[in-house]
Amino acid sequence: MTELPEGWAEVRTDEAGGIDLGRQRSPKYHDGPNMKPYLRVANVFEDRIDASDLKTMHFEPADFERFKLSPGEVLLNEGQSPEWLGRPAIYRGDPPDVAFTNSLLRFRSSAAVKPEWALAVFRHHMHSGRFARESRITTNIAHLSARRLSAVEFRLPPLAEQERIVAAIEEAFSKQSSSPTSASSRPPPRSLKSPRPGKWSASVICGRSLWLMVARFGRVQAAFPYFG
Repeated sequence: MTELPEGWAEVRTDEAGGIDLGRQRSPKYHDGPNMKPYLRVANVFEDRIDASDLKTMHFEPADFERFKLSPGEVLLNEGQSPEWLGRPAIYRGDPPDVAFTNSLLRFRSSAAVKPEWALAVFRHHMHSGRFARESRITTNIAHLSARRLSAVEFRLPPLAEQERIVAAIEEAFSKQSSSPTSASSRPPPRSLKSPRPGKWSASVICGRSLWLMVARFGRVQAAFPYFG
């Protein structure tokens, strides 16, 4: 295990927040007096929710309250191809009044975890193959399950450090989006010896070299190889 910086901890994901699976789809919910929209795998991309194609199903009021999403909750793909397993996005309140199905997992951050930090950790676990190693594969689809996600390690710095690292990531994305040399369609290189701010493709920022990019914006480079 990598020695963590002072003030950091390594916990299980279910110690960093609550985890639950969405509502199972069933023909008996196709019609009813309380039809509500829900999100599924097809709506949840990396750091982005696409609400252009929402499905609906019937929920009893108590069931809807159980599965209704609240802003700041992180959704992860429960079933996917191995390389995209656990693909995460933060629900930020749009679309409103929406639930989620059991093709997705929901992570509710504890008071010690910023949702944006959880998103960064989960993106790292997806791109590093950590989620894929935890998966069970059936008919070419990998499944993560709430139980498997619960046991995955979650590196936890103090809140102020979470905010600083997240701000560095967001700054890097901002620089990338304004760079005319963006190469987001290209795969990340195998190694990066001299990363320069503003010259990162989105694929590199999201990939295994995430911590290298972040280190360029932080005051202590040694604090960044610790997503997991």
